[in-house]
Amino acid sequence: MDGAELIAQAVHVGLQQMGLGIYPNGAPPAPAPAPGHIRRVTDFAASKWDSRDWPQTKIKRTATITKGKAKSHYLLTKDEDFEGLPPPIARPTHARGVHFPVYAKDNLRAEVERRAWTIYGGPTGLQAARNAAKQRKEVRRARKEHRQQQQAQIAQAPPDPVLPLAPPANPGAQSEEVEEQNRIANRGPPAKRKRRRTP
Repeated sequence: MDGAELIAQAVHVGLQQMGLGIYPNGAPPAPAPAPGHIRRVTDFAASKWDSRDWPQTKIKRTATITKGKAKSHYLLTKDEDFEGLPPPIARPTHARGVHFPVYAKDNLRAEVERRAWTIYGGPTGLQAARNAAKQRKEVRRARKEHRQQQQAQIAQAPPDPVLPLAPPANPGAQSEEVEEQNRIANRGPPAKRKRRRTP
């Protein structure tokens, strides 16, 4: 095998490992079956669980979204939330330092939005969940700022003065440990050593 064949084989194996290789029957696999149970978040009064009350989506059928953006925008926090969706679409992307095509797996945005509505109870339930997540984020930020202000105040406070150890009632009965502590407390900063120059 020459170099071009080796590269082609490596690309083919890499795509197969990512699930993007050439399919043996010439057609992509059927979509995964719908999961038996889709989780529901019932914490919000604004949720509408009857899908007939939901409006039509305003998203194009061909619009895609990456899994990371779907998790943050649609609050799909668990990988199980993506089970039962149509298989991801391979989209070529750029990767720095890679000399063969790299593919990202994107999901259809309308399907992801529909799954989020199913989990949170329609668009109103999803919006209520987003508002609650935003409030939790603001509370965390306020706590962090408060903690940082407290630490800054502690750092700016003057240090406690070092009090000399009181001499014992009987000076002759001083232990060696107390003498050592007194010697260290009264010593002051260490003297600088002069470095000898070697010829």
